Amino acid sequence: MERLQEWSAASNLRAGSLPRAFAFVLALIVLVILAVAGPASAAYIHPSENWGFGKDGTSKTDFQDENSFGEQTGEIEQIHINQATHELLAVWQPGSESKRMGIFEINGPESMTPRGGNFPQPLTGFCCWKLAWDESNNPATAGRIYVSSLFAEEGPAIYSHDGEPVSGINFAPEPGYKGGVAVDRDGNVFLVNSTKRQIEEFEPVGGPPFRIIPLPEAGGAEPGALVFDTQTGDLFVAVGSYAYRLTEEADYEDPAPVKYHSNGQIEMALDSAAGVLYVTDYPEYPANYQQGWNAYDVETGSILETRLGGGGEGAVKGIAVDESTHTVYTANDSASVERIEEWRPLVVPDVTTKNPTGNATVSGIVDPAGAGDVTECKFEYVPASAFNEVQEVTVSGATGGTYKLYGYDKGTYSEPIAYNATLTQFTQALEATWGAGTVSVTGADGGPYRVEFVGPLANNDSSTSFAEESELTPESAEVQVVTKRNGNPAEAWQSAASVPCNPAAPISAPTDVSAVLSGLTDETTYHYRLVAANANGKSVGGDMTITPHKVKALTTGPAEEVKRTSAKLTASYEGTGEATKYWFEWGTKPSALTSSSSEEEKGATTGATQISDVAEGLFPGTVYYYRVVAKNAQGESKGDILHFPPWRPSRTSKRNRPPTSNRAPRN
Repeated sequence: MERLQEWSAASNLRAGSLPRAFAFVLALIVLVILAVAGPASAAYIHPSENWGFGKDGTSKTDFQDENSFGEQTGEIEQIHINQATHELLAVWQPGSESKRMGIFEINGPESMTPRGGNFPQPLTGFCCWKLAWDESNNPATAGRIYVSSLFAEEGPAIYSHDGEPVSGINFAPEPGYKGGVAVDRDGNVFLVNSTKRQIEEFEPVGGPPFRIIPLPEAGGAEPGALVFDTQTGDLFVAVGSYAYRLTEEADYEDPAPVKYHSNGQIEMALDSAAGVLYVTDYPEYPANYQQGWNAYDVETGSILETRLGGGGEGAVKGIAVDESTHTVYTANDSASVERIEEWRPLVVPDVTTKNPTGNATVSGIVDPAGAGDVTECKFEYVPASAFNEVQEVTVSGATGGTYKLYGYDKGTYSEPIAYNATLTQFTQALEATWGAGTVSVTGADGGPYRVEFVGPLANNDSSTSFAEESELTPESAEVQVVTKRNGNPAEAWQSAASVPCNPAAPISAPTDVSAVLSGLTDETTYHYRLVAANANGKSVGGDMTITPHKVKALTTGPAEEVKRTSAKLTASYEGTGEATKYWFEWGTKPSALTSSSSEEEKGATTGATQISDVAEGLFPGTVYYYRVVAKNAQGESKGDILHFPPWRPSRTSKRNRPPTSNRAPRN
């Protein structure tokens, strides 16, 4: 609570009180001390924007100015916060003038001071800037500001902390339009190449990239924003409708990175201290297109908070967060607002969702976090199918010909579909390109068809929001593809069932709680989470899954003893006094587990039972996916699909360093 009421000591480091370079270093030391101490055991919500300010740092102005027609116009685009110096960097365009970059010193709630000197600094280029501030431990580069233009082919422009353009440093990126920019703890610069769909890493002295980082597969989607986690060294990149976490531990080449869903063009901000990623979004799409933002748990990808911005189009165009106070700032580019808005936090219970036990028992921990009694405590749960995207496809006015649907996740069109295709023909045309078992199609012959994406495409950017209909006759014929369910987490949890915690609220001290979920169906996966509330509002724990199995509590375990061509696969289940047969399946794709071990039989057991087998004939340097399958007298069960990284010869990475984060996971 004290952290919430007092602003960081860094906020007192002003240009007139200390030499700026010394102040910058001292502020970094303060942040390191805070990181070692660890964040308070509390969670935060931001119910509404509390205050907004314009170009003079007060609520009396906005970021508009008079254009050549005498109209008040403007645009507030990007914002970024330097956690060390407690300053907010903004890019805006007043009236008919060119874009400007300015700095505001954060004094406290509802208090901003515009930095003068070389600010605001005019920017050259076309549009769509991305910002990064060097907060590294490199004394030669700390404080630099990097500005990347989305449609530029050259590298980012560089400014000193005082706004002076930095000359003599030239980046030589590979050809293509650029995107987001970020700086790591050593001062190295990461730059998105949206044309080549890659991240290029540069040394601070410029020159060509010394490393190319491939991006996660997301069909034909282009990458955009980039954010660096100063505590863990991880990198977050926006690609299509998702943000992805690339870990330093995996050298930023994670085979299955944690991802965070968004329905719109993504801007990001990271509260490293709290382990929360803020992502701009259209949270209620397809119901409406009002802009807002979501907060996600960094470790699990679970959604923690959803907010809508005020005003019309552009209500949340940019986003930033002050880690010392957990205050969120958004750039509201709505024509009626044109301000940077401040969302101050409220303390809510700290909740942790734990792993399930058996087929229906779930548990967690609730901590009031010094903010008063917990007045409500429950577990919410919803079938995993609620996270599947559903589209309705209708062909109208056609008398002949074919059409094709486009799948973003695969980046390909389907096979041609006859204008009057039967249900079977329609399904076969989709599965021929995207893979059998990836869609579930219902409807009458000739349509309309309800297409639900399942299996590997579930909860992915798999929308078929447009079709190629040029082969239909007559020319006036058209194919309509309407999103019926987007499958994003905010939407999925709206239909959740719930059961109260045991012990029930009120809760006044850290407490272990549990519940038994009712009405579950065997071999159906459910998402569940712990939810607790106090007088300030609601807090949600991480999203976990439970699948009631006929082979009770069947769980795929971690891969062990990973070698050049083999790996030991493990699993467990709860014995119920009957014989159980089991085997493991594996392959190079989750949708293609084409190899399996021989069937083994375990005699009658009771309680926790461990099983394992060895997968052989593996190819070095390949990611493998696997699961356990078991059956008893009740029927057959399949465990979750996991993966293990490829075997590689031992190597020394320049990134091998002791972990610096002491952030506790929010499970």
